[in-house]
Amino acid sequence: MNLLWGQTCQAQIGCSIYQDCWDRRNEETCAEHYIRYASMASMLNPPLSEEELVEAMIGNFPPEAENSMICGNLKTAQEALTFLSRMQELETTRLQHTRPRREMTLHTMKARIMLRLETQDMYETHETIPSQGVSH
Repeated sequence: MNLLWGQTCQAQIGCSIYQDCWDRRNEETCAEHYIRYASMASMLNPPLSEEELVEAMIGNFPPEAENSMICGNLKTAQEALTFLSRMQELETTRLQHTRPRREMTLHTMKARIMLRLETQDMYETHETIPSQGVSH
């Protein structure tokens, strides 16, 4: 057991807990990130207290979450997970409300481009028709 969880490994886990940041581009939610690192923290000897873990993890999240976690004076894993889950719900709701606007804008842009192309084709077709001279 000492070979697997020696001082070097313990130090690496500790550094990861304090320094690894949640990445918005990954499929992992903030709460899942917290749970993964809390699981790693449980392997430390001596283990971090819940409050120490919350304090260590605060810097892993975006500034708005970090500031809110500090202001919320979170002390337990349950408080942190509840907060992070709510933040995720708000983010999901925000994205649901902004995406339709973007899609509508994209749809509007496509419609305008198609109208321009049709109008351009109409003028080009009109210009290429040879004029018929009227003979008297």
